[in-house]
Parts: sequence; structure tokens; C-alpha cells
Amino acid sequence: MKSLTPLFWLFIAIIGIGLISCDTDQKKDQGIIFYDVSFPFLENSVLKNVFPEEMKLTFKDNNVKADLQSLGGIVASGFMANGNDRTYCQVFKSYQEHYKIELDASGVDAYNDEQVGVRLEPTDQKETVAGYECDVTIAHFLTDSVPPITLYHTKEIDVEDPNWFTQYKEIDGVLLGYEIEQFGMRMRLRARQVSFTSIPDEQFEFGPQYNLINTNQMKEKIQALLDEYMD
Repeated sequence: MKSLTPLFWLFIAIIGIGLISCDTDQKKDQGIIFYDVSFPFLENSVLKNVFPEEMKLTFKDNNVKADLQSLGGIVASGFMANGNDRTYCQVFKSYQEHYKIELDASGVDAYNDEQVGVRLEPTDQKETVAGYECDVTIAHFLTDSVPPITLYHTKEIDVEDPNWFTQYKEIDGVLLGYEIEQFGMRMRLRARQVSFTSIPDEQFEFGPQYNLINTNQMKEKIQALLDEYMD
């Protein structure tokens, strides 16, 4: 099971605070989305303690940034995707080791092309997630080994082309509910809260402690972490 959204499934967020805005006159182009994270088919109790339970996605000016950390911050990661200049950065921390990858648009496309292909099936269904009306799309992976995924996406949040760096790039709207398959596991994300609030530019930065590696090396680092806890 290889599909990656976006390019990294394991740690894509951090915890934040906010209230759902009901002010229809408020601009909806910056803020934070809070997701509940679960692993519905995971039986390894040790990994359950390492994997995240919450996710935070910050957005502003067509940029998105996600952060996550495990209990105690032993393992942490995140990504930033700049929708204006089409650049992508992913970071990963395991204990005292810090790594990152940096890709341009062609690099993102090349990496996604390595993953299992997806066929998107639009439906007429509507569902409310975190107070926002969502369209429902079924993602069928082009292999029998990966079951379909239901995607919930809304146009009520103003991020232009929010999925350009993912295998769901054809989806029009911000994803408030979806699942990710990677390394034989499935991670489920469901938005719990949306807070429209002013976001300082400094939020879209990662510290200088991360060492630049390539995408294959990043996958090896993630796999090594999984192997450590599965032994």
C-alpha cells in the first residue's frame, strides 16, 4: 500500500485551539483546521501510543502547513505547501534526528506518480463535517489490495487549489474528511473544528535544525521507525 497524501502519511499535524466561526461576513482565507486522527485497523498497541490522535492544518494566502507530534514529542513531523510558487517541504523528527525534503512542482508530480493510481468517482451526496457542507467523492485505487476511500471536501474555505500537491489534486475544495494508505496501514482524518483567525507569516516556517535528504531516504527513515516499534 503505497499511496501518500500528501507525500507523507504518518505525521501530518499538531493540536490547536479555536472555535467554529458562524460569521458569514468574515473572510475565510486564513485560519486553522483541527482534525481527529485514528488508525481504524491498527492492532499494535505500542504503535497506537506513538501515532497521533490530533492534527492541525494552518492556512493563509493559499499556503498550508501541517504539524503533528506523538505523545511526549518523541516523534514529530509536518509539511508546508506553497500554492503560489508550487513548492513543498516535509519535515520529520525521530528522537534527536531531524530531516526534511524539499520539492518543486515537478518533483511533487514525479513523487506522486510513483504511488498507486487513483480514480475519483464524484457522487451527488452531501454531508456536514465540522459545520460545513461537503461534497462526497469516492477514491478508487487502481489495485485490488487497497479499498476505496471516501473524501469529504468543501468550497466554504477559501484556499485556492488546496490539493495540488496530493494524489487528490483533482478534488475541488478543502478536504475535511479523508483517509490515507501507507506502509500497510490506514490513517483516518476527520475535521472537528475550523477557526478563522489571523495567522502570522512566521507560522509558515520550520527551524534550521532539519537536515536535507531525498524522498527515498525519507521513506527509509519512516520505515525504520515502524520497524523499531514492530519488533
